[in-house]
Amino acid sequence: MLSLVMRCALLGLALTNIQAVGSAPHPVPTIQPQCQPHAFGDYVHVSGTDASGHGWWTEGTCSASSGFVTVQLQDLQFGNWHNVGTAASGSIPAGGGSGNRITARAACVSNAIGTWRSYVNVDVSGPAYGSDLIYTPAQNIACDT
Repeated sequence: MLSLVMRCALLGLALTNIQAVGSAPHPVPTIQPQCQPHAFGDYVHVSGTDASGHGWWTEGTCSASSGFVTVQLQDLQFGNWHNVGTAASGSIPAGGGSGNRITARAACVSNAIGTWRSYVNVDVSGPAYGSDLIYTPAQNIACDT
């Protein structure tokens, strides 16, 4: 027999705010509803001497005032994608634009052509929770690691 926590986890539901109800002998969990935000990212490009990529999000079906966005650049090496540089992350409002995006950067070692992409992940919480993850299309740019 699976516990309530295990059954909710298998169904993809989050448990929040364990609360006692009336004179129930055990706390009764409340289930937080899901929503679907949308992650976006631009093409990885050269900025100065770095590869750079931006990530942002839109509300979709979520009503949260901000979302936690993570952007990680990746370089294609010998047929495999590798994380390059440090992932950038932060809490930003929905919508994008220069003030509402997260920027990841990685130093270019040479200006040889390299193939790049980024992944952008957004997590939101509040009245409802949700997440989205995308990979931007691969781009050949004059930057190699």
